[in-house]
Amino acid sequence: MKRKILLILIIAFSIKFDAQAQVLLNVAGEDISLNEFLAIYNKNNNNAQAIDPKTKEEYLELFVNFKLKVREARELGMDTVESFKKELAGYRRQLAAPYLTDEKVTDELIEEAYKRMQEDVDASHILIRIPAVPTPADTLKAWKKVNSLKSKIKNPAKDFENLAKENSEDPTASENGGSLGYFSAFQMVYPFETAAYTTPIGQVSDIVRTSYGYHLVYVKDRRPARGEIHVAHIMVQLEPTDSGKVLLDKEQKANEIYGKLLAGEDFAELAKQFSDDRGSAANGGDLPWFGTGRMVEEFENAAFELQKDGDFSKPIKTRYGWHIIKRLEKKGIPPFEEVKGDLEKKVSRDTRARMSKEAFFSRIKREYGFVEYPKNVKAMEKTLDSNYFIGQWKAKTAADKMRKPVFVLDATSIGGSKKEFTQFDFAEFMQANGRFQRRPPQDHSIIVSALYEEYVTQELTKFEDGLLEMKYPEFKALMTEYHDGILLFDLMDKKVWSKAVKDTTGIQEFYESTKNERMWPERVEAFIFTCENESVANSTKKYVKKKAKKKQLSKDDVLKTINVDSQLSLSIEKGKFAKGAKPILDKKPWEVGFTEFESEGAKVKFAYIQQLLPAQPKELSEARGAVISSYQDYLEKQWLEELKAKYEVKVNLDVLK
Repeated sequence: MKRKILLILIIAFSIKFDAQAQVLLNVAGEDISLNEFLAIYNKNNNNAQAIDPKTKEEYLELFVNFKLKVREARELGMDTVESFKKELAGYRRQLAAPYLTDEKVTDELIEEAYKRMQEDVDASHILIRIPAVPTPADTLKAWKKVNSLKSKIKNPAKDFENLAKENSEDPTASENGGSLGYFSAFQMVYPFETAAYTTPIGQVSDIVRTSYGYHLVYVKDRRPARGEIHVAHIMVQLEPTDSGKVLLDKEQKANEIYGKLLAGEDFAELAKQFSDDRGSAANGGDLPWFGTGRMVEEFENAAFELQKDGDFSKPIKTRYGWHIIKRLEKKGIPPFEEVKGDLEKKVSRDTRARMSKEAFFSRIKREYGFVEYPKNVKAMEKTLDSNYFIGQWKAKTAADKMRKPVFVLDATSIGGSKKEFTQFDFAEFMQANGRFQRRPPQDHSIIVSALYEEYVTQELTKFEDGLLEMKYPEFKALMTEYHDGILLFDLMDKKVWSKAVKDTTGIQEFYESTKNERMWPERVEAFIFTCENESVANSTKKYVKKKAKKKQLSKDDVLKTINVDSQLSLSIEKGKFAKGAKPILDKKPWEVGFTEFESEGAKVKFAYIQQLLPAQPKELSEARGAVISSYQDYLEKQWLEELKAKYEVKVNLDVLK
């Protein structure tokens, strides 16, 4: 897969083609412009990283070969295979994505998020919930209630906590007074986050609506972001049923472990032995990196108060138990460029991505003269019946004759078409969308309104997606290159790469006919001995001489004989070596026999040349990779000759000058 992507990227390019571009060549009746050739040539040659820079004339041959292969792939119908179409569609989705949002808004959201990451906000809130699919009456009732509460807040520092405890529909508010502690970007839903970051310290925000309901946000403090910290901990766990002596014993246990740390005992070993957090104990108490709002407040504060790596805290108590925390590493907020890619992913998954999409939808509506027909949409309410809520509702039955438009898009000004989206089209969407099906019946107007909004956004996206090649020449060119690149890879794999690897008979025959192209130089077969001292060297040489004379010399035998008392007395390297490979072998002209002893500190080194080897072809097993590579080149060359004979190629070199 990596090889395929690389091949595609090498030939990929971005350029707006001139409609009147000069024709450089014609392959089997298909004209190819000079602009297309120059785009690919410049992409692959006009940079410092070009592996093998070529002139235009030299590159033209490669370009012709590429076009011949792609033409052959199309002739074989490889572009109609389902797997090919599926793969190309996958790449297209990725390449089209930036065109189907508002990039300017996305960039602004990324920069905004990074700016917010520089601060942590401490806030409390009051929540008044609304149903998942609210009626106008539901939203009005909730808004009136939260607005009434806001009017009662005269002094937030005094009033907010009690109002939250008594009125907030956040289930934890009765205990914590709505307090959320410190948090940073991406830890709250976007509208809530925005209220927290834009409301001055000590004040209460305007009413904020989120998917949960209506909120009032009281901003208590801001501080510079703490960044992230990596710690280990030892935990003595507390159970809800613990009391009396059990609580005292556990506190004493934590203090005793702390005493061992003060005495110099190893933190990781104590964690393995004593920590009740079995998930981290085996790793010496090691926890994942965390930042603001990820741990309970007492634990987080104690961790960030540690001044340097290696420091550990006194035992601190949380609702989970007693903890001793050791700081391993700490890092601040990384530079923008370092985290930009990660922020882009977070923005795309976050509720704030809706802003970019909404900007995109507004632009598309303006560009294509979006006109909608509310009365025709409302008429769809009457088509719903009890069958819809049990998943038995059918568009064909309920709305077959309803063909009036619900909205219209017109792209004729850019060469596209005008499309009318009918009530029946919408009905088919309603049938396929299971959002309200198999659920308790809802008000029909709410269902139609919600589904219509989804339908419009879906069709706006599809409509624009279908026009990308027409609107953006660079996108069309890129898709052409991905199309041809995938075809080229698949065909090359079939005709050359995999074929060469699997063709054992062909490889053997090719090796035999070309083996003199892959030669070993003159070499020696030798043993190189590294001895613990001179005494071991003398014993080794004496034994080797005896065995060599009988032609019974074996590396394993020598090691077994010499290393009786210690496995470190002798080590042996055996192999076939060319000139310059081992300096100890090149001190004098090669001949069968021993080299002189050489001292390396206390150690002694010498060699025994067992055999002189003349220059000779490498065996297939020794050069298999190189042989297969050459065989692939051979197969490709043969295949290209066949293609050139099959397809006529005309080249207009004058336009290249």
